[in-house]
Amino acid sequence: MSSEKAGKPAPEYALSIRPHWAWLILHGPKHGENRTKNLFRNIPLPTRIFIHATKTRDDISYALDIRLTNTLRKDCPNVLEEIVNGLGGLDNAPAGAIVGEITVTDVHGRKEGCPWCWGPVVYQLAEPVVYDEPIPCRGQLGLWKPHL
Repeated sequence: MSSEKAGKPAPEYALSIRPHWAWLILHGPKHGENRTKNLFRNIPLPTRIFIHATKTRDDISYALDIRLTNTLRKDCPNVLEEIVNGLGGLDNAPAGAIVGEITVTDVHGRKEGCPWCWGPVVYQLAEPVVYDEPIPCRGQLGLWKPHL
């Protein structure tokens, strides 16, 4: 389901994210996106954006990334099992497509006690919507306007 189906306007902007991080954002456990600069400086918050899963995947070792694995084990123990069993691993996460949308509610720096907020700039995320069918398209760096 998308915003348009829910009677809301579609998001204007998209943010490209590696497929495994996009999956974790849209399926709930990851509520912060870490960046080096604030791309929402001139955009009123909260705002809804598309999540684009990049075509580029990290090396297979990303699934064993110490920060990700330790965070999941500590704060979301069932998620790691779900990724491995339900999705068949993060290698099967959709890529090269808009896979859902999310609300950016705030932009802040690193937050102690938040396992997903290591910054230096963190976009606080809420209300994920996963699309039933990914929308194939090329992504871009930064915030961009998709032509759907």
